Amino acid sequence: MGFWQHVLALAAGAIWAACFGLPRGRRWIEVAAASFVLSTAYARTGWSSAPIFTLCCDAAVCLALYARANTAWEIAIFNVFRLSLLLSLIYSMGDPLGQIGLLQGQFDHRMYVVGLETCNWLVLLIIGGRLGRKGLADGLAPSYPRLAACVRNIIPGGAARRKPPFWESSQ
Repeated sequence: MGFWQHVLALAAGAIWAACFGLPRGRRWIEVAAASFVLSTAYARTGWSSAPIFTLCCDAAVCLALYARANTAWEIAIFNVFRLSLLLSLIYSMGDPLGQIGLLQGQFDHRMYVVGLETCNWLVLLIIGGRLGRKGLADGLAPSYPRLAACVRNIIPGGAARRKPPFWESSQ
């Protein structure tokens, strides 16, 4: 593992440890970490189609999030993993897209890795922000109710999911 992967693992561990009051946050950190470890291990073996394997791991996380997400911040994590899916799809189709003129030049491997790492950090920021929102807003509420309301409005909260998964809809 490289330096930034160690930093990411330490950050994930720290946020996971801080999630004692947010078990759903712990669950999504564990699922994202499993996807990260599997896809990184596969890529390091040197076998072919590592971006496709990463795409499959992220698709499994997306499906789990789609099925189990109940709050707005979990839907935000779902959207980050959809972005990760898109990055893997674009990278794996680099040659065909370049041949038809949609992607001039090759989608650089460094750009792909930085994009995936950015998605991982966004997931941690969303979960950490939810923790901060919960603790900060609850701590500020008695003394500074207006500031607590501002914090609640800025950071995605625990609002209920607007649309259920398609298999649970009543239509």
